[in-house]
Amino acid sequence: MKLLGYLKGSGKIGNIVVASVSGASIARDYNPNISNTSTSAQVDVRARLKLASQLAAALAPVIAIPRKGMRSSRNLFIRKNFSAFVANRGVAQVSYENLQITSGNAALPAIQATRSQQAGVAVSLAESAANACTRVVYILYKKNAEGQLQYVNSVISNAAGADGVFPATLPYTQGELIFFAYGMNELSSKATATYSDYNCANGIDVARLIMSRRIKSNDMQLTRTRGTTMYAADNTTVVVPAGSSRLYLTASGNGSVNGAGVYTNGTEVTAVATPAENNTFVGWKLNGSDVIISTNATYTFTLNGLTDLVAVFEEMPAVQTYSISVETTDPINSEVFIHYNEQETTSVNINAGDNVVLIVEFREGWHFTGWRIKGTPSIISAQPEYEVTPNGNTIYEAVFS
Repeated sequence: MKLLGYLKGSGKIGNIVVASVSGASIARDYNPNISNTSTSAQVDVRARLKLASQLAAALAPVIAIPRKGMRSSRNLFIRKNFSAFVANRGVAQVSYENLQITSGNAALPAIQATRSQQAGVAVSLAESAANACTRVVYILYKKNAEGQLQYVNSVISNAAGADGVFPATLPYTQGELIFFAYGMNELSSKATATYSDYNCANGIDVARLIMSRRIKSNDMQLTRTRGTTMYAADNTTVVVPAGSSRLYLTASGNGSVNGAGVYTNGTEVTAVATPAENNTFVGWKLNGSDVIISTNATYTFTLNGLTDLVAVFEEMPAVQTYSISVETTDPINSEVFIHYNEQETTSVNINAGDNVVLIVEFREGWHFTGWRIKGTPSIISAQPEYEVTPNGNTIYEAVFS
C-alpha cells in the first residue's frame, strides 16, 4: 500500500525512485555510485550541448519546427542540429550554414549579402528559389562581444525578381552578422486566410504564428533553413554549399595567415601562419579559447565543421647591441684590430653576449704591456690576441711602454 501511495507522487523505496513527470508517475532504479568522470570526449559533448542549448534559446522566436508530443520545438531543434556542433578541448563551435530551424524538406540556395552605410544590408539568395517557395523570410542576428547571438531584424521578401531570386534590404549593421532564411510555399487558399497574407510586423511574428499552429501539410510547406555568416572584416558573405564548412583564420599580433576558405567536410586543410619581422609564432587556438592546440606554423588537420582559428604571434624582445672599437697608445709602431664574424675591423656593432677577439700587431723590439679599457688604469690582458665578451659600449686600448 505504501508503494501505491508513492506512485501517486514522488519518493524512494529501496532502490526504486518514483517521480512525477508531466502528471505521470515514473519509477526507475536508484544508483548513487555512478561515476561521473570527465574524459575529453565527455567534456566536448557537454560543451556541444551547452552551446546547442544557448543557441536554441537565442533562436527560439524563429524556430519553425512543430512540437511533437512532449518534445518542445527547442528540443527538436537540438536533436536535428546536434551534429553541426563540434568541440575541441571543451570549446564548442557551430556551423550556422548548416543549421535547420524549420521542418521543411526543400533546400534553399545559399545566401548572399553585402552592406554599406548608404544602402544598408542587401540580402538575397544565390540563385533562383521561385520553384521552391513563394515568399522568403530573412532573419538577421548579430554577435555581441561575448560571442552570443542577438536578434537585430527580419524582413519578408514577398516576390521573386525576374531571375527567381528573392531580394530584401535590412538596416545597416556593423560587426559579425548571422543570416538565416527560409522559404514559404502556400499549398491552399486556407493558408492566405489563416495568416492574413503574412501582413505581420516582421518575420519573427510569422515564425511565431507558424509555431503556434503546428504546421499542417495541407496548409503550408516550409523549405529548410539556410544560414550564412558575414564577418566584421568582410563586405560580402561566403557561399557555403551543403556538405561543406568554412575555415576562418585570424591573426592575433603581428603576422599573417593563409589557408582560409570553404572546403568539403572531411577534407584535410592546411592553415599557415607567418610572423612579421621581429615577431615569433606562438601557436594556434580556437577563437574564444586560450588553449594552444598546435604550435606548428603550418597546421594540417581534417575539417568537419565551421572552424575559427586564431594564430597567436608575439613580438620578440629587441636585441641589444654594443659599439666596440680599438685604439693603440703607439699608432706609429703598432696596429690594432677587432676580429668579429670572420671580419677584421677597428670598430663594430655586436649583439649583447657575443665575443670578439682583440688583435695587436707591433714592430719587433717594442714592448706590449697589455689591453685596457680606455680611461681606466688596469690591464685586463697581456695577450696580443685577447677574446672578450663586452658588457656595454667599449673602447679597448693597446698599451705600449
